[in-house]
Amino acid sequence: MTTMLWPDEIREPELVLLSEVGQVDAVPHEREMAKMLVDTLSADAFDPSAYRDEYREKLQERIDAKLAGRPIAVPSPRGDEAAFQDLAEALQASVASAKARRSRAD
Repeated sequence: MTTMLWPDEIREPELVLLSEVGQVDAVPHEREMAKMLVDTLSADAFDPSAYRDEYREKLQERIDAKLAGRPIAVPSPRGDEAAFQDLAEALQASVASAKARRSRAD
């Protein structure tokens, strides 16, 4: 019931269709500029060998270490992520930080 609309709440969309606009004539230099833009943007072919998948490499290193029976190094959490064990602590720290900034501003 809450999604129903009254007749006065419904409007006709104001769409302009391309078929209603008619034929658009471009000036020759505009066509040339558009062609140059397309050529410029599509000139460089994508070369996947120019990129490295570091995530896959590190994952493969860990898989190989596991298969070889070597211990796997577990990276420590970055920054403040280790300090927050649960959401409540994170929220409390956020509120405390906001209060400290507000008191410095005063």
